Parts: sequence; structure tokens; C-alpha cells
Amino acid sequence: MANRLKIKMLGTRAGVGEFESVFTEDVQVQAISQFNSIGEFVPAMSTLVNLVTSAQATLGGSISKGMLNMQNAINVPLWQKTEPVKIVADMNFFIKTSAQEDVWDPTMFLQSLVILSKKDNNTLIVPGFNLTNLAKAGVEISEKAQKKANEFAKTALADAQNGTESTTTTPLSGEDYTIRGKLFSVYIPGIVLIPVAMMENIAITWSKQLTAEGCPLWSKASVSIIGAAPAVYEDNFLSAEPGKSKLSLPNNMS
Repeated sequence: MANRLKIKMLGTRAGVGEFESVFTEDVQVQAISQFNSIGEFVPAMSTLVNLVTSAQATLGGSISKGMLNMQNAINVPLWQKTEPVKIVADMNFFIKTSAQEDVWDPTMFLQSLVILSKKDNNTLIVPGFNLTNLAKAGVEISEKAQKKANEFAKTALADAQNGTESTTTTPLSGEDYTIRGKLFSVYIPGIVLIPVAMMENIAITWSKQLTAEGCPLWSKASVSIIGAAPAVYEDNFLSAEPGKSKLSLPNNMS
């Protein structure tokens, strides 16, 4: 059975703003930390050690073991920051019963998550964080988003264990989620759970062949989804462990 990707828009009412689709190709999950050396944090120290070491070698043809150890120490990589989890995947949509419902709707929904949307004649909604939703991040986007993410993750995990094939659902009523900056929870059973995520970019290839109604026969959406917070093993990966009957909340979210 193919794995699936499930999205739940933050700030939407029950039954609105949900998307689920089966993967037809492999998915890549990126977890990255960045490192700097002590010498990069304190350039003067690195310069001084290098000068002393070079002087010893030039004057005496040898260097002290202590200076060599210090030179090695200032070049040891030290943690600087951990990046959010990133999901890179190709999602293929094919006509089953309706080209609009099976191809056009889900593809357009994914595309809507990364670009501007009209709220009214004079307002454009931008994706991602803004001062309105950022101000609520401490409560709404941490506690409630984590709980909502776990709720639909448990449902998706139960479906996967029961061998239930998912269907694609596509909310196109953008008014329900645009005020939240198009932020969403995303879950891939057994792989990753991101309570707060955003669409970073998308590239779509459309079929040149159309149905009688004018809808493409198929589409391929290459998506990049990124979390809104640094990756944490227990929250993003351990919570998606296969075979768990219950996905527990982090201690600070219970």
C-alpha cells in the first residue's frame, strides 16, 4: 500500500481545510543542523593561535603539542542552529472518475498554499507568518496545532494499519484559512509529523491533453514543505513511529 500525505489547515472549522493524497513516488525528508567552529565565533583567537603556531614552526622547525591541540580545538565544529524539517516530494494526480475532482482541484489547492490570494477587492493575503498569527503562536500554533496534528495523525495511522486506501479531498474555500497565513499541519505515517508547516515552493507540470470539459488529464506537483520551527526528534519523527496506536503529545503540550 502506498504511503500518503495529509494536510490540515490551521484555524479552520471541522471538516474544512483538509487534504489527503496517496504518494505515487518516493518522498524525501531533510533534517539539517548547522555548525561553526570556535575560531569563527572568536576570529581574534583563531588568528592569534595560527600566528603563534606559524612562528614556532618558522623559528624552531617544530611546534608545541599544546599549541597544536589548541589549534585543533578552535576548529572543532560546534552546533549553531537546527533547521526546520523539510519535505520534498513529487505528487502525481491522475483522472479516476472526474478530471476536475481528481486532478485540477488537488493541484490547485496545493498551488494556492504558496502564493498570494484575494480576500476582497483591495486585500491580498500573503502565505506564512504575519504579526496577526505570530502573536498567537504561543498558544494557538503550539498547543492547539500540536493537538490537531496528533488527532489527524492518529486517524491516518489507523487507516494505514487497517490497509485503508485514502481518497483525495480538496478544500478550495480559501476564506476559511487565508487569515492564518496558509499555515497547516502535515503528517506522513511512519515518517514525519510537522504540527506547523508552510509550503515553500511548488512546480507543476500539466498534461497537454484535456478532457471534453477542458480539464488536464493528469498533473505532477513537485512540492517543498518546510516546518515553522526547528526540528525536534521527539516531536517530528518519533511521534510518527510505525505501529503506535496512540501518538502522545510532547510534555509541554499535554
